[in-house]
Order: sequence, then C-alpha cells, then structure tokens
Amino acid sequence: MSSRADASALEETNGTRPLPLLAVSGLSIDIAMAGRTTRVVDDVSFEIHDGEAVALVGESGSGKTMTALSILGLLPRGATASGSIRFREQQLAGLPESSLNRIRGKSIAIIYQEPMSSLNPALTVGEQIAETVRHHLGLGRGAAKERAVELLAMVGIPEPAARIHDYPHMFSGGMLQRVGIAMALSCEPALLIADEPTTALDATVQAQVLELLASLRDKSRTSLLFLTHDFGAVAALCDRAVVMYCGEVVEVASAEALFDRPLHPYTEGLLGAMARLDRNTEPIPIKGTVPLHADFPEGCHFHPRCSYVVPACTIAPIAEIAVASRRVRCRRFRELNLKGSA
Repeated sequence: MSSRADASALEETNGTRPLPLLAVSGLSIDIAMAGRTTRVVDDVSFEIHDGEAVALVGESGSGKTMTALSILGLLPRGATASGSIRFREQQLAGLPESSLNRIRGKSIAIIYQEPMSSLNPALTVGEQIAETVRHHLGLGRGAAKERAVELLAMVGIPEPAARIHDYPHMFSGGMLQRVGIAMALSCEPALLIADEPTTALDATVQAQVLELLASLRDKSRTSLLFLTHDFGAVAALCDRAVVMYCGEVVEVASAEALFDRPLHPYTEGLLGAMARLDRNTEPIPIKGTVPLHADFPEGCHFHPRCSYVVPACTIAPIAEIAVASRRVRCRRFRELNLKGSA
C-alpha cells in the first residue's frame, strides 16, 4: 500500500481524518425506456479523500460508468438520479447546468475509454487543450498555447511544440489517450475520473498509460476515481476499491485487503479470472454473464453465477454489512472469509 494510504489509515484510526473530497451517498439511477422505468444503479455510497485513488471495479453492465457520469451531471437522456453527491461539501445533485459547467473540466475532469469521443476531429489537439485552459483559467492565447505544449510534454508526447498542430486522427491509440489525459489535467483538477482508459489499447501501451497515471498522480496529488474490470490496474494505481455488480456495491475495502482476502464471491471471481504471478495460478473465468438491467434476478443479483449460493440468496436481497473497515453485501461472507484463511 502507498504511503498516502498508510497515512490515511492512521488518521482514520485516530479519528482525525478530514472530510472527503467527494462523498456519494445513497445514489440511485433510473432509466425510462419503452414505457417502463428500470433501476440501473441502486443505493451506491462511497468516498474519496484528497490524494486518494479509488477504483470502481466490475464487468460491463455493473453500473460503473453511470455512477461516474452522475457525478458530472452527464447522465443520458431519460436517466434520473437521486441521492447525494457532495464535492468539497458542495451538493452537486440538482445543480443547474451553468454551475456544473464551471466545475467540469476545472475541478473535476474525466478521461474517456475512447479518446476520440471527447476530441473534435476538426480541431488540432493544441487548439482543444488551449480552449479548455482559456475557458477555465482565463489565459491569453500565447499562454494557453505554451500550456498546451507543456501538457503534451508532461504526458510523454514527443516533439510537443510541433504536435500541437496535429489533428486527433494523426495520433496512435496510445498517444491519443495521452492527449486525453493531458486535456483532463490541463486545469489541475482536484478529482480525475478515468473510465477504463486502457481497454482499447494493447498490453504494452496499457502498462505505459497506467505508469503515466501513477506518476502524474504522485506528482500532482490529484485524487482519482478509476473505473475498471481489471484488478491488475487496481493493484498498479489504487488505494481502495469499490466492487459493483448489477448496479449495487457488493464490497468495499482497501486494495491490499481485497487481494489478500476477498469477502464477496464476485470479488473472489474477478480475482480468480486474472493471472496472478504471486500465487502461480491459472485464470478461471466467472461462469455466466452480467444480466441486462431489466433482467436483474431476485434476491442477491449474483446468485445465478455464485458457487456459494443457498436458497435464501435467491429470495431476499441483503443489505451491506460493515466488517471492521470494510463493507460487504453477502449473507455467506463469513464462510468465504474462513475459506480464504485456510
């Protein structure tokens, strides 16, 4: 665990931990489609502190992206959110668009999975970065251009003074993602949201981008909300993890504790599906797939894929259970915990 995480744990133990930078509490998201309303995120709560990196972990369809978009007020048409989202003690839920626009890009920024979706193909990357810093920081044209060059250099773009004149299609996938990171960091945000930023990249470039994010985080003290299905990325970047399945939080713990002893069968399955050099084990995929939002099963949503299922799991849902400094949503977590300690 990082020194930051150690310090945070000590502060929490002493009862002196400061207020969180971001506090999401009881967040639920409903989508109206084809004459019916479907709940896609249900009662999600988590916190991020200054300088902390927190992962939202889960397969596609788990609710990670919808949760992140709700923080920025960017939910798609037909989606409505309830609950509390507090950033620096300011309530973001329900803020007018004009107020959110002053926060987006400046105080909270996002890196998208597909950088082309956030870049204008008709403008050079230098123009787009400069436009962002001019809008939020009030810089003149010359200063904004210098800032664009500085940012491209910071994220490892060769010959940045020349490449600010290039268009997005002139960059490789990995370099384009670096441009997206540069744009997100252009106004030195307090919170950076990264939505599976390495998924579309090959393994070598993935490792480079993760290394870049870790380095930038250490240098800038920017807090990070990292969306991923890959626990390898969690190990490389994050202090804590919030595991989501079918729109619910099923486990919350430090990254170290999750790797050492998962309490939820889904967390155990995600870890088992990745190669672990430290344990010399072969990956074992989780059986089945995440159900569609309209087809979430009754009771524990994970029960059709769970090897620990008992009849009660198929009938009644279970609330989160606090276990020391962790949270878990599983009626059989004690048996799983004993199995992990055997």
